[in-house]
Amino acid sequence: MKKKTGLETGDLGRLEKSLDPDSRTDSQAGSNGHERLFHKISEVSDITGLEAYVLRYWESEFPILRPQKSRGGQRIYQKKDIETILKIKHMLYEKGFTIAGARKVLAARNGEPSETAARPISKEFIYRLRGELAEILRILSSHDKHSA
Repeated sequence: MKKKTGLETGDLGRLEKSLDPDSRTDSQAGSNGHERLFHKISEVSDITGLEAYVLRYWESEFPILRPQKSRGGQRIYQKKDIETILKIKHMLYEKGFTIAGARKVLAARNGEPSETAARPISKEFIYRLRGELAEILRILSSHDKHSA
């Protein structure tokens, strides 16, 4: 079996087709023939070309990816979840991102502060830093006097 390694041209087409009510089979469509709002993990696996264990692993690695669970405990994915999965797949398999790098990109796109975002600096911190720098300067100055 050929293993998929990227966001294949057909991935987005399969997603669009799977979400298009006119092209769905009875098992994919709701009982009234309209687009289903939720998909089981096996359906998402078929749509994205990823194994179910990969999807479960990504849930643990990407906070943005949190499918709801049914009363029976089954994961139920919405269209936005599937789109996120395809973005992650593209970043990891096509662009060569690490999981941490892809996580940061997704967090930045959602307006979440990154771990490296600038934090406000308190006056206390500035005064303490100024004192430490002054002490370093004093030590260096005294070292220069002794070596001359």
